[in-house]
Amino acid sequence: MMPSGTLGMQSLTPDLISHGSAGNNMVRQIGASIGTALLVSVMQNVSDNAAPSTALLRTNPHAYVTQVHQAFMTGTHAALLVAAGIGVVGIIAGLFLKTEAKPKQAPVAEPAKD
Repeated sequence: MMPSGTLGMQSLTPDLISHGSAGNNMVRQIGASIGTALLVSVMQNVSDNAAPSTALLRTNPHAYVTQVHQAFMTGTHAALLVAAGIGVVGIIAGLFLKTEAKPKQAPVAEPAKD
């Protein structure tokens, strides 16, 4: 995220840097909120689907607790795989970022002394 932010900020004029920084921070915070919601939703849905029946709680409480724990771990594993996938996509996208070479300014000639 930092290299893309740096590249974006370098393209701004000095009077627009404060606006660019605010926009960058806003996008980062919204992205973090959406990412957290996505990962928690994945974890919860996978955990719910892997959870044991409540009937097992009455017949074998120890097995129920063990299976609930296993369901939670399955959900966490799925969420971490989704996060890793998002990270891989980000790394691949980062490889395509290019910096534009800035034109070098010609040296300023000193005025001739009389």
